[in-house]
Amino acid sequence: MNQYAAGALAGFLATIPMSIAMAGLHRRLPPELQYPLPPYGITSTFLAKTGIRPAFSTTQERYTTLALHFGFGAVAGALAPLVLRPSHLSLVKGACYGVGVWAASYQGWVPGLGLHRAATQQPRERVGLMVAVHLVWGASLAAMLRQQANQESLPPA
Repeated sequence: MNQYAAGALAGFLATIPMSIAMAGLHRRLPPELQYPLPPYGITSTFLAKTGIRPAFSTTQERYTTLALHFGFGAVAGALAPLVLRPSHLSLVKGACYGVGVWAASYQGWVPGLGLHRAATQQPRERVGLMVAVHLVWGASLAAMLRQQANQESLPPA
């Protein structure tokens, strides 16, 4: 499989454990910090800025959030081979890549486009949650990419 397609698939799939961790950690936040998570807030802001939001039902907005969240996971995964070598990939390197994706997003392009406040303007508990789930995403991505690389290096049966 092409390394970028493998990265996209792994990034998409890594968004599953990330989302599970995100939901679980969100429930553990103090009640006053349990407002909607960034994927929903970013999507909602994006839809409002583009004028689409009034035409969307709450259900459509939730599905759009899921599609964009998993789609971004796939795009970030597709870019991973530009930075990481799957055959020499450790979970730690993958986790670091995940934190790099978080930093570039939540300290970079997301606030730059006015879609969400920068991480430095968020409560530390929520920042910790988002860093933790990006560690999960990155480690999951690494495990899948390494597995794919190992399977491709095996001789045909």
